[in-house]
This record gives sequence, C-alpha cells and structure tokens, in this order.
Amino acid sequence: MKAFRLLFTDMFFISIIFIFASFPQNAKAETNKSGQIDELGISTFIETPGMPRDLVNLDINNDGLQDLIVFSKYKGTYIFINDNGILNLQPIRIATEKATDIDVGHLNYTSQKFNDFLTVYEYKIHLYLNNGDATAFDKTISYDSPKWGTYVRTADFNNDGISDFVAVGTYDDSIYFYISSKKTSKYEVSKVSLSDDIAGIKFSSNFINVADVDNDKKVDVIVINNNGNSLWLLKNIDGSKFDYKLLRSISVDNVDDFNKKFYYADFLYFDEVNGTSYFMAVRDTEVPELSFISFDNKQNKADTVKTVKMQINRPVSFEKVRTEKDKVEYLMTNYSNPKTTEAMVSLFTLNLNDYSYQVKPIHKVKNCLVKNAKYNKDIKSIITLCNEQGPNVKDGIDVYKVKDDFMDQ
Repeated sequence: MKAFRLLFTDMFFISIIFIFASFPQNAKAETNKSGQIDELGISTFIETPGMPRDLVNLDINNDGLQDLIVFSKYKGTYIFINDNGILNLQPIRIATEKATDIDVGHLNYTSQKFNDFLTVYEYKIHLYLNNGDATAFDKTISYDSPKWGTYVRTADFNNDGISDFVAVGTYDDSIYFYISSKKTSKYEVSKVSLSDDIAGIKFSSNFINVADVDNDKKVDVIVINNNGNSLWLLKNIDGSKFDYKLLRSISVDNVDDFNKKFYYADFLYFDEVNGTSYFMAVRDTEVPELSFISFDNKQNKADTVKTVKMQINRPVSFEKVRTEKDKVEYLMTNYSNPKTTEAMVSLFTLNLNDYSYQVKPIHKVKNCLVKNAKYNKDIKSIITLCNEQGPNVKDGIDVYKVKDDFMDQ
C-alpha cells in the first residue's frame, strides 16, 4: 500500500477585484411563439458567445429551484434564472476570468449555505462567492492552480460542511488539493505527485471524478493519467491522507494500443457483501472501448471484469442521471454521423447484472459541435452545450422540453 500525507502550503489570493453583473447585449434566443420553453418536443437555441466550456444545474438564487449556469472561456458566465419552472431567457452575465472548467459548491465560511462556483485556467483557480440571490459575487480570492489547469471538482473531503476542491493540469505532474480549515477560514493547498510506476511515465491529467466508492462517508477521487494511459483511485483516509491504487493500465509494449487513451471514468456501485467497488471507463480506440473494473477494498486488488467494443459513434460526454439497483443511466452525447455537426443526445443505460449497455436516442441538435448535455429537473428540459468552431455552428445552448418520465418511455 502506498500512502501520502498532504503537505499544506500557504494559500494564494488576489484582492481588490470588483465584480459586476449585467444583461448581455449579444445573448439571443430562437424561441417558439410564446418566447418561453413550455412545449414538449420544442427545441430552443440560446446563443452564449465566448466559446462555452461547461454548464451546471444549480440553485444560485436560493429559491429551491435549479437554475442554469453556462460558463464560457472568453465572455464570462451566463446565469439563467428558473422562474417557477420557466427558464428566463435573458441571462445575467458575470465577468469571470478566462478559464477552462467550472464546478460548484458551498465555498465560503459564513453560516449562510449559499451555492458558489469556481473556475480554473492555466495558473489560477478563482472563487466566486454568492451574496445569496445571484445579484453579486465576491471574487477577491484566487489560488495557484496546476500548470495549464484543465479540470476541477468540488467535494467535502474532510466532512466539515464546506466544499473542498481538487484540480489537475495538462502540464503538471501533481494533483492539487484545496482543503478548507475553519480555524483559519482559508483553503490549505497541497500538491500530490502521482507517478505511474508501471509505465515509468510522468503524470499528467485532464480528467478527474469524485465519489464515495466504499460507503465510508468519505469522498474519494478517480483520476486518469493521460501520459501513462492509466486509471487510478485515490482512497480518502481522513481528509488529508489518501491511499492511491492502480485500477487499470495499458501496456507500453504495444505502442499503437498505448496511444489510445482513457478519457472518461466513473464509479458505478459498491457491493457491501464482498466489499468491492465497481467502475466504468471509456477509451478512445477506433471503436470506442468500454471497460468494467472491480476493486476489492479488503485485498486492495483491481481486476478488469469485462471489456466491450461499443457499436456506436465515439461518445463525447456522459452525465449520470439515475442509479438504481441493477442499472446506471447517463445522458450521452455523440454525433449521428462523425462527418457532420449533427449532435445526438441519448439515454445510455448500463446493466449491472451482465455489464451490457443500451442506447436510446432522445434528441438531435443540428449544427452543434457538442460539449455535453445535462437534464434540469425543475424546467424539465435537456440542455445541450454547443461550441462554435466550424461553419454554420454557433456558441450556445439547445434547450429541449421533455416529459418527467422521459427515461422510462
């Protein structure tokens, strides 16, 4: 067993930065006659210029309903307020720093449990602390990020009620942890180097995921080593100490196979009877490869249970929408034809009994270089994020109204 102790360093911060919120002049919606998204099967496209990178469902104004945050690299962050189940098509735009990824959580030390968000880019992580109704955000706090930071995820690693966060970067050989301390009201920053002992290749990552994989009430971390083409599990011991375990690695002996990288992984379920955690991972082979991996928490041993060649066009993104006893369901995006910009949103169902999968197409989005898609339960819509990097495509979101039971039809 390998273990490391998080070594805490000083926090970095930037002060005296003012924030503003305004209605953007260039946010434009192509809507139905009512100007509202209120008809089943109606697709409404809303332009959000600036190379949108991610979208998040979040109750940002503290009214108990999921709003929608669309984060762009160059034009700031767009906040669409949920007005009693109807999405306000005139967003509030927050001037955010240039960034590549966003996540959300309770990031401040006050007694107010407002939802905040943070962004990562190149060398900085910026916090945006909510005043409670999304009319103003304090953005005076920032931290050093991994070099060319690409991915950030929030989780309460030390169970103190405040969201911590973890980040990785394309050109950094360390995983960065930011752990809250109520004693100092600061985040303590730690760098963890994770080398691939099997491949002997320097660590670099552009993907992380978080989940409690063994029901011990402590959130763990799943990380892909892009250079080493390997998948790792970081088991949370006490919020400041983690054991790291190799889940799967592709051999360097076959160069062609080694260069076909993992790009997505997720925790599926925990079998309490035998103490085993199960995962899925997707690899970018000619025909996309889906693998199922088990980890015996008693023996500290990982095995590849099954590997399947997916008979579909390469998935672009997965977003978990439901977990049941015998299945896990995701919204999956890909293209109906790899040579077109016609994106497809489907319900991707994994059968946990035999590790088979089913794909049910839900919605086509034309002229869309798709980033991902998410389901907002309070406006009963699937939102697909499109990126403008080609002819006849636009930056924006496609909002598609669905029935409550669309996953069961």
